[in-house]
Amino acid sequence: MEFTDWLRENGVEESTPILNRALSQEMLLMKYLVTRQYNYCYMHTRLTLPPPIADAFVQPGLFKGHYGGHGIEIIKLTYLPNEEIYRGTKITGDPNVPACEITFEANLQKPIVLTVENQMTVEALEAFSPEDSQPEPRIDLSQLPLQPFHVPPEIRERYPAPKSCRARFCGKGQIAGHGFHNPQYIPGHWIVFTEDLFGFLWLELRSLSMFSRVTDL
Repeated sequence: MEFTDWLRENGVEESTPILNRALSQEMLLMKYLVTRQYNYCYMHTRLTLPPPIADAFVQPGLFKGHYGGHGIEIIKLTYLPNEEIYRGTKITGDPNVPACEITFEANLQKPIVLTVENQMTVEALEAFSPEDSQPEPRIDLSQLPLQPFHVPPEIRERYPAPKSCRARFCGKGQIAGHGFHNPQYIPGHWIVFTEDLFGFLWLELRSLSMFSRVTDL
């Protein structure tokens, strides 16, 4: 069956738990129709990879991430040194936030250090995501302490995460309705585990997306 084959191509098996939820099924079917059945015409351009940056906290590059019912998508992580911001831009998109649009941004001037107790509920995490918080004075990120990482029970964990992280920062993620209707940013946390693995915690969506570096280019 063509739809089943397409699911496997996008890293979703028929036994995957998300297929048991009606909303996830609807999102997957919408993405399938857009990419396979509507015969959309796409303009293809050469992908330019961001160059390595000396002493970058995380080297820029391509990462693949789990977007729930939308399956696995590829993003390009870039670093804006003048603003001290990491930005994730979609290379492959979905019916809500398409390719070439920003999926999240993280502010290195707003680091967060939490205990396990600070991470027991989403409400507790939201207290560490004030939109009007002032940036910290310039700090040496290499001096940030290793901290515990805990996923509150009400958050959907789309991929198992480590129990500790190198750093955590305030961020914002972009969401939209079908057809990129009414796009908006919502608060989140960018969690760095290693040079090749990070997560983005969508607080309002109660969801954690995990991203791993693409190495098989």
